[in-house]
Amino acid sequence: TPPSPAPSPPPVVGSGPVEIVSTITADWGSGFGASIKLQNHGSSPLSDWRLRFELKGASPIRLDSLWNAELVSVEGSTVTLGPVSWNRTLAVGESLE
Repeated sequence: TPPSPAPSPPPVVGSGPVEIVSTITADWGSGFGASIKLQNHGSSPLSDWRLRFELKGASPIRLDSLWNAELVSVEGSTVTLGPVSWNRTLAVGESLE
């Protein structure tokens, strides 16, 4: 019997004024696809937002494509993303992915 595939990891969720949900959408061994959703639950718009996260075990880090964000920096295993021109401000209740 072939081995069962490893279960998908649960999404990472952060709560508070900004909710962050990340999900692995594809995994092909040498890389992966991911979706990160930000939703503004605060009481005011977020302007020029930044999302900083760590990619452990990836060296060097290579990001081949991004949608709805631009790469601000990569420092070691820490990646920082920021807005593109059309989503520079995240209104109250608004989300982007």
